[in-house]
Amino acid sequence: MEAYSTQQGEGFHTGSKAYFIRLGGCDVGCHWCDTKDSWDPSLHPIQSVKDISHEAKRQGASIAVITGGEPTMYNLKPLTAALKEQHIKTHSETAGSYPLTGEWDWICLSPKKNAPPHKDVFKKASSNALFTINGIMTTQSKGFRAAFKITPLVSIPYIYWIVGPTAGIGRVD
Repeated sequence: MEAYSTQQGEGFHTGSKAYFIRLGGCDVGCHWCDTKDSWDPSLHPIQSVKDISHEAKRQGASIAVITGGEPTMYNLKPLTAALKEQHIKTHSETAGSYPLTGEWDWICLSPKKNAPPHKDVFKKASSNALFTINGIMTTQSKGFRAAFKITPLVSIPYIYWIVGPTAGIGRVD
């Protein structure tokens, strides 16, 4: 849909130079979505993985953030592999509604009520990437309840959260 160089504006990597790759296509349908023009993938030109990864490198990116739309709708293994070949770290911002593909250094999960995360997202994310749950926790007590609703699916003992005044690391037992 679009790609551009910028600085990450939120979370742990705030201020880091990043190349954002926004994929077209999303069937989650959040009424509050700020990029509804991303929902229909047929409205956006298809670009080759090679062109995308080379442009990210040309822009001087050390981090590529793949977002959407909903990135997990697609097999992202070829794209993340091409970015890794260019020595670019791969980050994803996703609702995680479908199985996770690709090789990730950072995953920011923003669960949606009408399309909860696929259990595969937790299994794969916990094996290689630092995993955050973003967008569901705003206060400590509310945050812990939200985290514990999700953690039975997580196979790692810690969740790192970065939202609001409760930023920190919490043990999941």
